[in-house]
Amino acid sequence: MLSVSKTLAEIIDLPYNYCRVIDMSFNRALSKRVSIMHTVRPFAALAVFFLLTSCAVDKMAINMVADALSKPGGTVWTGEDDPELVADAMPFAIKLYESLLEGAPDNTSLILSLGSVYVMYGNAFLQTPASMLPVADYQKKEAMLARSKKFFMKGKNLLISGLEKKHPGAAKLIAEKKTNEMNKLMTKDDVGYLYWLAAAWMSAFSVNAFDIDVAVGVPVAHSLIMRALELDESYSKGAIHDFLISFYAMVPLSRGGDDAKAKYHYEKALKLAGGMSASPYVTYATAMSVKMQNVKEFDELIEKALAVSTADVYDGRLANVLTQRRAKWLKEHRGDIFLLDDDKK
Repeated sequence: MLSVSKTLAEIIDLPYNYCRVIDMSFNRALSKRVSIMHTVRPFAALAVFFLLTSCAVDKMAINMVADALSKPGGTVWTGEDDPELVADAMPFAIKLYESLLEGAPDNTSLILSLGSVYVMYGNAFLQTPASMLPVADYQKKEAMLARSKKFFMKGKNLLISGLEKKHPGAAKLIAEKKTNEMNKLMTKDDVGYLYWLAAAWMSAFSVNAFDIDVAVGVPVAHSLIMRALELDESYSKGAIHDFLISFYAMVPLSRGGDDAKAKYHYEKALKLAGGMSASPYVTYATAMSVKMQNVKEFDELIEKALAVSTADVYDGRLANVLTQRRAKWLKEHRGDIFLLDDDKK
């Protein structure tokens, strides 16, 4: 399972920044009105100047807003304890980001933000809820999974385009699976791109492992995330290690799976999270404990995940609420996950 515990930390205080968008739009409208009033002969030259430069000014303003929206920070979203409120608001955030990107197509910070939001939304509010639907809701589940994959692929393609803008030729290297050459271009400034691109790729693979076009890229995703680990292993309080728990536990040996490495990254994720994240417990429980049919370990990890506090407002609170919601579901359905005697279910 993709780590949700680190994901929503990239979203900023949208209401505040949206007000800034409105203010800037109003100021631009006011400026245009003033320029029209000043088209009388004494100010004709100044009016012409404004007309000639208005497009450049608008583009600069859009980039300023885009940069502000792309900066992480704040707990208005990440500190929320009402997932439904966030789920209802995220489509608006996505369309806002898309509108800004249309006006600032070369803003790589905005591309990273939008690409990561695609993956966040697809995982937190489509793929994970779909996995908890009853068998009777099979059609609804399939529809939600199809939508989630669509978001993952949009994120993947957008993030590749962003890397291409940052490093011309990167997209070609990825397409040709020349990961060694690709990784040489990457610096610590690219870790966010590497993480979210790998997350988008592997999330799409997890929805449909039989999609050949996606499956052949699994080694590429692995190479990218390993480069991110090399550049900044503490990124987002252990998100890369959390990602690698699932990768090594669930990917076939022929594609790089390794149970011992899954255990190693679980321990590293716990250390970097500092006890503030429920995700490593649930990730390891679903990836390794279920795989090994280790019921005792599974139960212990689920209880540890549920014990993480969500009482106070802090960065990561929403992610923990979402993770604990899944942990409760897993606890209630353990009899469907393990081969248990009736009296132990």
